[in-house]
Parts: sequence; structure tokens; C-alpha cells
Amino acid sequence: MELVQPESLKAAVECSHCHEKTFQPLTKNDHHFCCQGCQFVYELLQKNQLNDFYDYIPEEDRANSLKNVKEKKFEYLNLSEYKNKWLTKENEIEVGLFFVEGIHCIACLWILEKLDQLHPSIISSRLNFEESTLTISAKENSNWEEIANLIQKIGYPPHPLTDESDLRAKKQSEDKSLLIKIGIAAACAMNIMLYSISIYSGAKGDFLLKFNLINTFLSLPVVFFSAIPFYKSAFSAIKNKIINIDIPIALAIILGFTLSVFNTLQGSDQTYFDAIATLVFLVLFSRFVLKKAQSFSQRGNNLQSIIESQVVGKYNAQRDLYENVPSSTIKVGDIIKIEASQSIPVNSLLVNTQAKFQTAAITGEAYPKTYYKNDEILSGFIANEEVTLQCLKDREASYLYQMFRKVKENWSNKSPVTQLSDKASKYLVIASFTLALSTLLYFIVHGQAMVGINRFLAIIVITCPCALGLATPLMFAKGLNIATKNGILIKEQATLEKLSHVKNIFLDKTGTLTEGNFQVVNWDVKGRSKDGFSSFELAHWLQKNSNHPIAAGIKNYLSNLNLQFKEISNEVENLLNSSPVGKISGSIYKFESLPSKNSSEHPLVLKEDDKVLAEIILTDPIKKDAREEVEFLRLQNLNIHLLSGDTQQRVNDFKSTNLFNFKNALGDLDPAQKALYVSNYDETLMIGDGVNDTIAFSKADVSATIHGSLEIGLNASDIYFSKPELSLISKAIMISKETMKVIKRNLIFSLAYNIIGAGLAIAGLIGPLFAAIFMPISSLTVTLSCIISTKYLNEINRKETLWKL
Repeated sequence: MELVQPESLKAAVECSHCHEKTFQPLTKNDHHFCCQGCQFVYELLQKNQLNDFYDYIPEEDRANSLKNVKEKKFEYLNLSEYKNKWLTKENEIEVGLFFVEGIHCIACLWILEKLDQLHPSIISSRLNFEESTLTISAKENSNWEEIANLIQKIGYPPHPLTDESDLRAKKQSEDKSLLIKIGIAAACAMNIMLYSISIYSGAKGDFLLKFNLINTFLSLPVVFFSAIPFYKSAFSAIKNKIINIDIPIALAIILGFTLSVFNTLQGSDQTYFDAIATLVFLVLFSRFVLKKAQSFSQRGNNLQSIIESQVVGKYNAQRDLYENVPSSTIKVGDIIKIEASQSIPVNSLLVNTQAKFQTAAITGEAYPKTYYKNDEILSGFIANEEVTLQCLKDREASYLYQMFRKVKENWSNKSPVTQLSDKASKYLVIASFTLALSTLLYFIVHGQAMVGINRFLAIIVITCPCALGLATPLMFAKGLNIATKNGILIKEQATLEKLSHVKNIFLDKTGTLTEGNFQVVNWDVKGRSKDGFSSFELAHWLQKNSNHPIAAGIKNYLSNLNLQFKEISNEVENLLNSSPVGKISGSIYKFESLPSKNSSEHPLVLKEDDKVLAEIILTDPIKKDAREEVEFLRLQNLNIHLLSGDTQQRVNDFKSTNLFNFKNALGDLDPAQKALYVSNYDETLMIGDGVNDTIAFSKADVSATIHGSLEIGLNASDIYFSKPELSLISKAIMISKETMKVIKRNLIFSLAYNIIGAGLAIAGLIGPLFAAIFMPISSLTVTLSCIISTKYLNEINRKETLWKL
């Protein structure tokens, strides 16, 4: 059917997509649209059989009207050279990052995270509200021009971001625009205040009229330029039938200005120009400060807490020498020199013939691994010796940066307490407006309309829930950043909240309470083989290709002896990872385990057929802070459970030998049995190595991986401890408890402020001008509360202070 505009339609109809009222709808198949943009989205849902989309959306969460969206062209997004520069790829999935304009309220977050239901190529979309960045994951070889056009058509013009400098440029542009609005509001407010003082002092007649006319003129830039962000936000919220904190502010500005102009023309001194200008300036300024504080708290030194900011040698071909430069300036193709013990800042190719690297931070392997020329060396590896590398990927594209970025993206996921504060803000706006309107009607009925208007404006302004809505995400951002600086990577807000309620802690043994690094403490040689091979040579041949932790301990011991071994690997017929067996010249060589007399010892014998050539004892040392940390946590009324795959006898010996006071210490548990045990408790934290404990992790309220593989840890658990210290457990709990304490304090303050402020405004003790001054002060007070708490957390060095917070 052709699209028509029915001339006979006299009454306004609702748009089928955004529900906006329109008198001149575009009509197709009995559906009406306010604009072609709404028609496009509606038909897109129908085309892809997603028409049930509207059934899942609450009535108050309708989409924005799509009128007057300025169009940009995005053909270049499909050019291969640009896609290679801009997109990142993960397992046949393309990931693109956009800066999107117009982000201002919850409605923006809602619609932009529904994009996967609007385009078949989009797998997921995630909005970082604070940075106005939208991360889209799409199928391989997607049409990114179509995706960008879709975002534009729903009302948020996108800008593809290729690097951090691009993002900074966009944010600086937005900041500049906001600062101009703040500056104009400040200048006008100060001048209006000068003339208002004369009016308050009793100016009458012509002077009163002239001063009010001057104030009217000075208010125009404030009302029609500086206040635009409030109008946009309020208008969008009303269109989507939701409540946000800018509706009462916009209402107060419009109503106050209208009444002021009317009273000026009537020759009355009842004007609110000073209050309006002060309100606009202070609210814009306080939001700018809050935005910068939140942006700083999320940015911080997050990446530097994992890989230290460092200086590396960069080869200058013209001067034929290496120049010291910051690692952040390294580009693809640069030749760099890394000193021994330095971390690798970017994914690179090895130029040396061969070199050893510590890979524990990435792979979890305890001992150095040898790499060869042209092998890829991942960021986060640590060089055992001075090496020369060629940069393969810049910092943002390197492995460790990408892993951290995945964690940071989850920080925008809202916790239950954040969702609760959002709802409280909504209901507070409704209650405030109802109270203000009731007060106005009361005074109108009693013949005091101007008194009612004064108090109506004062109530609307002073009860604006800015502090309530912004305090919680700001403190969460700071708490997550502090945790990261201490080597604790927490995936999202909800994890931090749950961690503060933990009552039962479950610990794996190997790699958690112990180092997980087997060490040879005794090598008792009993003789040589019949062919004259020493036990050291035989152990080297048998274990060199094994990845078992015990084999790693033996190899490390042999490497420290600096012995030269003959190469006879061609005579080894069979080699198994966990139980090495070899055959040389007809004789069978193997390791066998012996019963242990000590819980931390692992005795072995090396045999030639039935002849013992050596008795070897390895230990897995207990972590230095294990006993202290477990006892400290137990004394805080936390139940500590030990769950292990070792035999029950070995677990009992481990517990008694090391004087651990566990609530329960269980052995002979496979992964499923660990998970079943954890599921029997509430308010749980499971800590393990991230591999064998994955099933148990899924049954715990909070899960954490201690050290080991970064990739495994971040994929398997809610928290990753980048250091092996067990003290990070109490540190994480400390941060969560202090964060939640400050959040609760801020919520109580915000609610108390609004209740007291509303009472004073109703009683007439606070007028519109003072309400405009006091309202943003509450937001700044909450910000100060968060900042002070952050400094306090950083100053806590002794665990004894933890439970006194």
C-alpha cells in the first residue's frame, strides 16, 4: 500500500513507534507514524519478525521520536583499509566503538542496548554512559554503514572511534560546549544579581521597570541557550513517558521565566530572574564537576596497575641507536629493546634467535618458557634477559589491554543498589511535583497565588534528586578503580555489592593456600643406570616434555644445577605427561610416587626397571601470609572452608601441620562435589585457580581467581587477583564494605536533604533563589564524600582497621 497523508483526519493520533501525538501522520497499513524515522524502525522490526519487541517494553519506556535527525554518510565504514584500522575481531566477531551524541538519561541507555533486536547482524551493544561510548559486537563481514545509519536514525548520531585520542577530541568538544553554557550563565547571573539587589532594596516606578527589563534581557541567553540541556533531557523523558531529574528543573525554569516576564509587564517586583540564572549556572557547574570526577575515577591508572608504565629503548635507524621513550608511544613496526625483568608493553615479534620469558601473568605457567625468532610475545610477559622485539600491535590492540578493556566494559552494569537509587530518584521527582502542586493549589484557594508560586518553585528546585541519582554510580566507579590499583580486578558493580555481604569463604588448596610451585628439597642419589647415566640425566630426558606441575619443579631444579646433558631423546620411546615412562637400550625408566609423611611433601623414586636410582622429595610451600590471613578472616565471623582434590589424609595433615582453624576441611573432592558443597551455603565466596574450580565458581555468589592465568581468571570468575598474596581477600572485602558504607551514607544524606529542604520550602523559610543555591550544593557534598572516602581507603595499611570502618 502506498504511503498517504489522510486529509480527513482531524484528531491527533499516536505514532505506532514512539506514541507521539501528531495531526499529520504518515499512514501505512493502518499504522500511523510521526516521521519517516519512526516508520523505518517500526518496519524494520516487522521485517525481521521482531514485532513482539513492543510487548516486552514497559509502557513508560517508549522509544524517542525520530524527527529532525541530521543525517551523516557512513560509506567509508565498509572500506577494508578503514575496517582494519577501526574494528577489532574476536572469534569471528567484529567489535566497533562509537562516540554517540545526545546521551543524557536512562532512556538513551535503554534503547541503545536494544540494537541487537533491531538489526540481524548485531550480536550485542553496550553503552558506557559516562563516556558516551557505544561498543557493538556484530557478525563477521557485517555492513557497518547500515549499523551506523540505524544508530543515527534512532536519534543518536554516531562517530566511529579508532583510538583514545579520537575519543578525547569528541569529549573535549562536548566539554567546550558545556563550559560555554556555564560561562554565559555565570556572567548573566552575576549581572542579574546586581540589578536584583536594587529591586530588593526597594526600587520603585521607572527604576523598577528598567531594572526588570534589563534582567529580562540578561535572562534570555540563560533560558534559551544555557538551559538547553535541561529541555532536551526533559523533553526526551516526557516523549518516552518516563520520569527523570531534569523535568522539574526545566519546569521551574520555564514557569519562573514566564511569571517573571508577566510580572515585569505588570510593574510587580515579584520576579525570579536571579533564581533562574543561579539555578542554571550551579546545576550545570555541579554536573560538570561530577562528570569529571566520575570520568577520572574510571580512567585512573587502571592499565598501569597491571603493566607498569615504563620506558623502553626504541631503535632510531637514522642515528643507529636506541632512544629511551615511553612505552605508550610505540607504534607497529618499531624495533624495541626490553631489559631483563621488564614487562612487555605491546604484542611483539621476537627478533633474537631465542629467549626466555615469565608468562605467569597471562598463561599461569610457573616457570620460564623459551620462545624463538619470529614467535609472538604477548604484552604482560616478563623478559628473563635483555631482548629485542618488533612491535606487532599497538598498546590498545595488545592482549593485556584488550583483556582489561573487557573488564572495564562490565563496570557500567548496574548493581541492585544502583537500580534502587534510580527508582528512588524517579519516585522522588513524582512526590516532589505532587507536593509542590498541592502547596500551590492550597495558597491559590486561600487567595495567596504569588505566595503559592514562590513556594511551588522553591519545592521543585530544592528537591531535585541530582545527588541521589549520581552518588551511587560515582562511588561504585571509585571503589572499582581502587580495587584495580590494588591488583584486584572486579568485573562489575553487583560483584562489589555482593562481596560486602559474604559470610562463607571456600578455598582451594593447591595454588591458593600453597604457592602451586613444586620445589625439590632433597635429591638422594642411589646409583647410576647400567649404561652409566646419572639420575639427573634420566630425569631430564623423562620430564623435558611434560607440563605436569611436579615435572616443572624437577626441570627448574635441574636448570639451577647448570649441568650439560647429552641428547639421547631419539632413544626415548614413550613419554607421558603425568607419569613419565621411557625406554632406553631395553631398560624401562619411570617415576613412582611414595606415601607422604608430611602434608606438604611429595616423595618420588626414579627407577630403572625395579632398581631405585634416586629418591626425590618435592614440596609445595604454603604461602607466607596464608595462616595469618585465614585466621584473621575467621576472627571476623567469616566461615572458612577448605575444599581440595587431595586425599582426605593429606588434607588433614595439611590442616594440623599448619595450624589452620577451618570450619570444614574436605578432601577427595572432584569439581562437581566442590560445587555441590558450595551450593549448600548462602552469601558465599569461592576462591581457586580458575580451571578445576569453574563449576564451583558457578554455584557461589562471588568467585575469585588468585593469580595464575589472566584469561582463564577473567573468563571463569567475578574477581581476578593479579598478585598471589592472600591478603588481597581481606583487601577486596574492605573495599567492598567501605564502598557500600559510603553509598548508604550518601543515600541517607540525599534523602534527608530533600525531606528537610521540602519542609523548609513549604514553610516559606527558603525561597526560589536560596533553593537554587542549596540544590547543587547537595551534589557537590556527595562528590566530596566520595573523594574523602577514596583517600581514606588509600591510607589504610593495616588490616586491623578493616573491621572498624
